[in-house]
Amino acid sequence: MVILKIETTIYPNKMIEFEQALNHLLPLDKNKKPEYLKGFYQEWQKPNTFFYIEEWEKEANLRQHLRSDGFKAFLGAMKVLGDIVNANIIFTTHIEEL
Repeated sequence: MVILKIETTIYPNKMIEFEQALNHLLPLDKNKKPEYLKGFYQEWQKPNTFFYIEEWEKEANLRQHLRSDGFKAFLGAMKVLGDIVNANIIFTTHIEEL
């Protein structure tokens, strides 16, 4: 398993735009089984801090996903609406900076 973890801090005045971007860029497709699991989590002690997590069975599929236009748009939105604190690819044996 390979995990993508991105921590971002959203600017307080951009929270509504951030929620709209998530709804647009991370749609739920109920008719298709995903190749990976994904989730967005809010830090309860820091309401502007969020963690985006993806779990992939195959590293090659994650790497392909990272090159996709959809992922690039998602990452771009996070950079415009806040600051990416850190981004990592986590392997079962080590962590690689993204």
